[in-house]
Formats: sequence, structure tokens, C-alpha cells
Amino acid sequence: MNHAGLLAADVSHAVFVTDRRGMTLASSNEAAVPLNIADEDDFKRLARDGDVGLTIGPPAPDHLGGGWAIPAMRRLAG
Repeated sequence: MNHAGLLAADVSHAVFVTDRRGMTLASSNEAAVPLNIADEDDFKRLARDGDVGLTIGPPAPDHLGGGWAIPAMRRLAG
């Protein structure tokens, strides 16, 4: 996604696409390991209610790259 110019490198660290069970299907971070986010509160909320729209969580430790991350999630239906 970064390579296609969709995301600015200085703004985004990684973007993940997950399935309905929370398992990653795609990532903009080529070094990322398979990840499951089903236990995240925002993911659970989006799974329950498709009308929520974009959610932005509080800053949290970034376990993949170090530092901090601000999770932003949106449900994709299709």
C-alpha cells in the first residue's frame, strides 16, 4: 500500500486487513507476522455493529515496531 502511494510513509507505520475472525489477510508491512486482533475492543464493536463507521482508539504500545500506535479501524462489508 505504501509502494502504491496510497499511504504517506511518515504518517502510517502499517495497515492491516483482517477477516471477520480478526486474522490478518494483508498488510502494508512486509515484515509483519500473522496477527489476530479479535480480542481488541474496537474490533469487537465493529463485529457487533456494522453501522459504527471509523473508530480511533487510544494510543497503545506498538508491539510490532516499537513506540506507539493509534489504532484506526473501519469495517469493510462485501
